[in-house]
Amino acid sequence: MVTLTWVGITPEQLARVADADRLIGEPLRRALQKSAVVVTSDAKRGTPVDTGRLRASVSNVVDASPIPRFATVGTNVAYARYVHDGRAPGRMPPPNALATWARRHGGQNPFVLARTIARRGIKAKPFLREAVTSNVGRIRNFFQAAGRDIEQAWAAGR
Repeated sequence: MVTLTWVGITPEQLARVADADRLIGEPLRRALQKSAVVVTSDAKRGTPVDTGRLRASVSNVVDASPIPRFATVGTNVAYARYVHDGRAPGRMPPPNALATWARRHGGQNPFVLARTIARRGIKAKPFLREAVTSNVGRIRNFFQAAGRDIEQAWAAGR
């Protein structure tokens, strides 16, 4: 039989490692939640608006694991990708996907609109990417605070 131990780690410290969910998980969850909220808020402000459906659909989810690893900010609206990333010329979108928009904007012919998009493309409006980029400093601060909280909790043995 072989017993392996962590050299230099006391039994008390090892017990705290077993409590990592609380020591590490809570501060990381706070940092991820705060980050997700500021990015979601800025993304909503930067979202192009026609009916408001795309803006209203921007939401966030934080990993539910005991020690969370990620937060996701996004939308479940099918056309969001084309608004965010744009569309290169060359391929025609399905005219029926444009019918409602075309009707709301002066009764345009959806086929003609789709053909125009195929020729010119659609300019990107990267509202999600811009929201992350403009908040990098704040996100960094949230995680630095989480690091300090973890360090203090470890030192205090809480």
